[in-house]
Amino acid sequence: ALEDFIAERSSVTAGYDPERPPVAVLPWGDAAVIGDAGFAVFRRLVERADFKFDDEFWGLVPLVYGRQRIRAAYEIFSGLPVSVWESQPEYHQYRKAFLDAYSDMCSKAGRGECRAWLSSLLKGFTEEELLRYAQGVLREEPLREIAEIKDLVGLLLRSGFDVWVIDSDNQKILEAAAKRYGVDPSRVVGLRLAPAKGGKLAPGIVGPILIRSGKVEAAVSAFGRPPQFVIAAAPGDAELLRYGAGLRLVLDGGDATLRRSAEENGWLVQHSFAAGSMGLP
Repeated sequence: ALEDFIAERSSVTAGYDPERPPVAVLPWGDAAVIGDAGFAVFRRLVERADFKFDDEFWGLVPLVYGRQRIRAAYEIFSGLPVSVWESQPEYHQYRKAFLDAYSDMCSKAGRGECRAWLSSLLKGFTEEELLRYAQGVLREEPLREIAEIKDLVGLLLRSGFDVWVIDSDNQKILEAAAKRYGVDPSRVVGLRLAPAKGGKLAPGIVGPILIRSGKVEAAVSAFGRPPQFVIAAAPGDAELLRYGAGLRLVLDGGDATLRRSAEENGWLVQHSFAAGSMGLP
């Protein structure tokens, strides 16, 4: 079905318009790859205490997750040589509290809010610094590629499709990750932070939170017309699946609501290549 669909709309067909090529959209973490680039970068920032710590940063940590305790622990171990951090109970307290906060926020508040929180913690970086940091993390801890999805992206690109990645990771982290599949950074839509003085990023999110209707809003803003092909892997992708007509493919990771929607709407269903691999929400 995919091969026929792509062949009927490829750049060698009579009706192909290079000014308005068919648009394909896919998500990223635990859909196009096995793993989560946003979480990988967050974990590295926590473990190496590489955040841009200041009063504004600490104000982003909810009191309910022990802000004062985490900050006090950080202030004890951060003045010591990095080589001895692992032997310091305060370092382990700080690290565990941060990772637990993310896990708890995702399970209680939902993916949209917890991913926005991760992005907000990147305040103080410039976009260039953040891109380099993400590239470094992904070089050392590359996400496992899913050959079938990488091959499909390559086929779409060779066939003249305008391929976009829209997901709820930070923009620069998502750019660093999607580049491995040949997706141009200009075709990546992630969460953006507000620019601040001196090129540093402020904690406020600019634009929609990229889940549910926020993905549709981002699509309208990015390319201005319904995509002809959408790959989805989570319930938060349902609105994008319904935006326009064309081929819709659900990577079924076990969510009954999404599977039922696929059956009701006649969307293609493929068992997720990343099913069972996901860690934190």
